[in-house]
Amino acid sequence: MIRRRYTDYVYTFAGRHYAGVYPCKGAERIKTGGTYRIFDRSMLERIGLPLAYHISITK
Repeated sequence: MIRRRYTDYVYTFAGRHYAGVYPCKGAERIKTGGTYRIFDRSMLERIGLPLAYHISITK
């Protein structure tokens, strides 16, 4: 049996929807210093989604 990561289920769920459902991943600190950042293009291609966000979880 292949063990799936929790994120695999999130990406699969989000991929079933045409629009309005976007995965978000919390991060203590985002490299750009912002409160959110779109996933890198290579990551989006790997997970098969058009859009996903890293969200800052600290202020």
